[in-house]
Amino acid sequence: MEIDKQKLNSSDLTLIKLFKTEQENYCYVSHTNSLLQIGVDEWVALHHDQKQRILSKEGNKILSEIFRVAELKFFGAPQKAKFPLLKNEIIENLENGLTSLLLNTTESCNLACDYCIYSGSYIGSRGPSIKFMKKDVAFRAIDFFLTRTTHTEAPIISFYGGEPLLRFGFIQECIKYAANRSSKDLVFSFTTNGTLLDIEKVKFLKKYNVSIVVSIDGPDTIHDKHRHTRENKGSHHKIVSNLRVIKDKLPDFYKNNISFISVITPDSDIPAIDKYFSENELFNQNRFIVTSVRTSGSSKFKPFNFVTDEISDAYIKYKSNSKRKENVFLKGIFEKSLVRFHERKLWEGYPTYIYPNGICLPGARKLFVTCDGEFKTCERVATSKTIGNIYNGFDLNAIYTFIKEYEDLCNPDCTHCWANRLCTMCFSSIYVENIDPELKKQKCDRLRKRFLNDILRYCKIMEKNQDAFN
Repeated sequence: MEIDKQKLNSSDLTLIKLFKTEQENYCYVSHTNSLLQIGVDEWVALHHDQKQRILSKEGNKILSEIFRVAELKFFGAPQKAKFPLLKNEIIENLENGLTSLLLNTTESCNLACDYCIYSGSYIGSRGPSIKFMKKDVAFRAIDFFLTRTTHTEAPIISFYGGEPLLRFGFIQECIKYAANRSSKDLVFSFTTNGTLLDIEKVKFLKKYNVSIVVSIDGPDTIHDKHRHTRENKGSHHKIVSNLRVIKDKLPDFYKNNISFISVITPDSDIPAIDKYFSENELFNQNRFIVTSVRTSGSSKFKPFNFVTDEISDAYIKYKSNSKRKENVFLKGIFEKSLVRFHERKLWEGYPTYIYPNGICLPGARKLFVTCDGEFKTCERVATSKTIGNIYNGFDLNAIYTFIKEYEDLCNPDCTHCWANRLCTMCFSSIYVENIDPELKKQKCDRLRKRFLNDILRYCKIMEKNQDAFN
């Protein structure tokens, strides 16, 4: 393929990312989502052009060859970030393609975790509450959801809190009701602090193959620091005691249906947490999610990066070894994003419009229903504007407005960002009472750094173990 060099200009330089490891020089081409190894001279020349913000004659020649190797067929940056669905397609998805229902069973909790979004220390979020969802609200929400899952193979119904197990009888009624109302294989799930998860409850949950995510942040000295009762009594001992009983009596259910989520705070001792989970037989065979505490809108926690060089190097060493022993905690930190990059879709160039980051169709992928029956985009944007309710259905104008506000915020910055193919930013990332433009800028900077570090880790691993992510 011959590339017309006259089509290339300095804007193309903003849509590639140059970086290098100890062994190789790389160019990530966002136009096609390709990752290429390039020579030292080519890397230096393009890097010089990027710093000068102008495409030189030599850089034009080099970039033309890179685009040829990347099999680029359509040139130029996207003109606009735009949600891909037309109004009739949005309606069709909301009428037939709902994926997941989240029922806010209760706003009450038996713990008072420091970093809870409902602790009263987050701007725009409610404080502790004793409100709960009534059965008629739940059943009506389930009916609304199930009648709109025609195109969904395995609809998901999840229970949210507060602590959902405070209302276990209610959850039982909802599961039975939904199972009887649907001809499809439903998936049931919930996240719990684990203090109320006893064997009798699990025996019922096993009948319906319910997936359970248990929150635990590490050994007691770390976990109890932020996950405690209102009387400041730690919760670690009770959680671990419950888990031991379940693992002993129902080992298969424990292995296949229970996973864990660990929240990292600025004062977390990462090596100690890694050691605890990796060496403890309660955790070292289960799936893990590792996330950092939410800092947006928080009066307690400031933005931080818990991924130190030490922990990054440990993961690279772990994945580079083809005979490695499983490390659930390190995988929980890094694996999801690197597997996503490994399995990324390749393109022939940018379309006229690019998808605005990682947003979903509000209400379709996740429909969060409050105790009062109001619809929210998801549990992570529970303080957002309402997008409908169980009595009147979806408020289409509210959904269109929500999308339009986000689109406007994405333009024009996203169209000239090298990371726009990789971006996972969504409504929840930048919503504090309202969509916050300044917060989005800050988040963009942090995400670009994270994506670059992810790709660097990926390359360092693949240089040593080509099968690391197969």
